[in-house]
Amino acid sequence: MPEVQIVKVFVDEHGQFGDLASIVFDTEHQLDAAARQKLTRRIGHTETVFVDDIANPRVSIFNPQQEVKFAGQPMVGAAWLLAEQSDTPFETIHCRGGAIRIWQADDLTWIQASLDMMPPWQFRQLSEPDEVEAFPAEQARALQHTVVWAWTDKPKGLIRARTFAPDWDIPEAESNGSGSMLLAANFQQKVEVKHGQGSIIYAEPASNNLVNVGGRVIAEKSLLV
Repeated sequence: MPEVQIVKVFVDEHGQFGDLASIVFDTEHQLDAAARQKLTRRIGHTETVFVDDIANPRVSIFNPQQEVKFAGQPMVGAAWLLAEQSDTPFETIHCRGGAIRIWQADDLTWIQASLDMMPPWQFRQLSEPDEVEAFPAEQARALQHTVVWAWTDKPKGLIRARTFAPDWDIPEAESNGSGSMLLAANFQQKVEVKHGQGSIIYAEPASNNLVNVGGRVIAEKSLLV
């Protein structure tokens, strides 16, 4: 069984909070799609990335229900880990959705993807960040893949957000990279999103239907499952 590398994505400047991402190096293709889906459910994270090729970086992404085209948080984690472990610099990772550009800037890992890859998140804007913090659990359980959010400081692009997707077997996501990308694209503004308990996500619109998302990543642990 391939080893699972666990990283924490979108930690704050002190290395706190963040969302766990699991990355499995399966370059010998020991696991078929059914085995990957089973392993993803067993690990229990929002998504798991399977590295199919390192020389020409290519990955597959599974959530608890199916293989998906793209997911922001685990792709940032995979970009960081592949860069850490690769002897040869590279600028692109390929996934089912297409080519993902990656780069490092200061202590942030960034990726760039097309808006066409984004999952169909729904959004519910609230008036105040405190309302996001106190969003009722019974209402959250009734939502379908929804980002609940409010401006903390609109001119500065500061947002408070939480994500609930019980219909995707994700009661609450600690982070949401693709949702943050859509917010940045919708407002054509750089945003800094405090998400979940305290994860920090940076997103900004780019040209030609592209959008960037970045954050800090740290190694967590390795495990055999």
